[in-house]
Amino acid sequence: MPLESRRADVRTLAPDIARYEVSTILSESLHFHGLGHGYHHERYFEELGAIDTYLLGLCFCDHCLEAARRRGFDTEMVYRSVRYELQRRFADGGGGEDTEELTHEDLKPFGGEQMLGYLDTRTETVTSLVDEVARAVSDGGASLTFLDLCGAEKSFATGHPEGEAAPALGWQMGIDAAALAGVCATIAATGYAADPGRLNLDLDAYEALIPDASRLGLVLRPMPPDCRSADNLAAKVALALERGLGRLDFYHYGFCRLQALDWIRQAIAT
Repeated sequence: MPLESRRADVRTLAPDIARYEVSTILSESLHFHGLGHGYHHERYFEELGAIDTYLLGLCFCDHCLEAARRRGFDTEMVYRSVRYELQRRFADGGGGEDTEELTHEDLKPFGGEQMLGYLDTRTETVTSLVDEVARAVSDGGASLTFLDLCGAEKSFATGHPEGEAAPALGWQMGIDAAALAGVCATIAATGYAADPGRLNLDLDAYEALIPDASRLGLVLRPMPPDCRSADNLAAKVALALERGLGRLDFYHYGFCRLQALDWIRQAIAT
């Protein structure tokens, strides 16, 4: 399905949901995804490094190529550079030696400034899409909250994120939290961290990008691997309340034990 058709579908679906007296729509996946999605069927049988993994997940559909081409970037050169590098790495046995914390500089060898421009175009694509959906939702009488999956990408399976604060990962998926805060009601961070201190670090980084705390939300998991006690959840809820965040959500009723509902009640009442 053409990109514009998919965008039109989202613009149509969002206000259709809003008309059912919904005050807020929390959107997930209004951004690019990489190679790994966390699903059970993923099988690679290769020792993939950070660069391999990112390049394999980089979209080169006609629409992404055309969007960057319109901005004056040599998209064909970027595509050829990425294809050549992946062919070389697989022929040599992969790139498992790569650093875990991928940066823009790590990708410059594969197209230089043209590659960086291609990545910037992806960010513009996401921001413009969220802007369109937010306007459509507003026309339906609701507001849009953008679910930022950076925290989930870092620690969905472990609950113990490492390295830089979560929003530093955003560029890989086309997420510019500051820009998105300008086009939708709220940015909801996925605070999937067992350690309240680590969560505090991530929230500091988000608030540096979004100074108005009422425009920032937080999603917590009241269950393993993030949370194994009522006190742990209460400490993280307290951080959200102390900061005056605009919304607080819990993921996910269908996956957690009933005990978690008691923990939520206790944490909010504390």
